Amino acid sequence: MLVDGVTEIGAVTSLAARIQHELAQPFSIDVATPSIGIVMMDSGYRRGEDLLRDADAAMYRAKEAGGARFRVFGTSVINSRTG
Repeated sequence: MLVDGVTEIGAVTSLAARIQHELAQPFSIDVATPSIGIVMMDSGYRRGEDLLRDADAAMYRAKEAGGARFRVFGTSVINSRTG
């Protein structure tokens, strides 16, 4: 998911936590553990491919940490687990 107009990391991590909370609620499709990778646009990206590559890398770090988490690319401080 790409989110436009977000300039503060707190806003995007809050959004990620809300998405995780909503996906943790029962619904009819089979989703085991949503993992979210976050990249802030102000990191000097010039190409969309680079932004998506780093978001994908952050998502895989979240999966490696046990899933149902989010990770921010380039930081080890901000992460969360639902539940």
